[in-house]
Amino acid sequence: MNGKRQTEITGSFAVNRGYRLLYLYQKLMQGGNLQKKELAERFGVSEKTVQRDIDDLRAYMADSMIDTARPMEIRYSKSENAYVLDMSEEENILETEVVRIGRALLAGEALETEEAEKLLRRLMLQIPVSRRQKLTAKIRR
Repeated sequence: MNGKRQTEITGSFAVNRGYRLLYLYQKLMQGGNLQKKELAERFGVSEKTVQRDIDDLRAYMADSMIDTARPMEIRYSKSENAYVLDMSEEENILETEVVRIGRALLAGEALETEEAEKLLRRLMLQIPVSRRQKLTAKIRR
């Protein structure tokens, strides 16, 4: 599939609804997107089943994230032709802010280098895994 290495999921995991839901949740939290056709093929289920899984995950997030500092919602992105995790703009730290803060931490003299590095690592946890390496390189320029 489009040159990317795909891991086949077979056996009991392929039809296990709990496993599918956890997979979808993890993929979204890591900054990935959900394409129904791809997921249906990967798990050997129908696109309707994948849609029900996404709907259930949406409901879970709506119920469980009410009192959290980072409201999240699964929405359909026409530009990506996939479902993505949308975090409230006012609550979500922007990548440009992370770069500025990271550079200030490393350039400042108020903190020991080890302490600044520790804070930078914690700051990077606010960024999707797929973007961390690129942002770290920008900060260290």
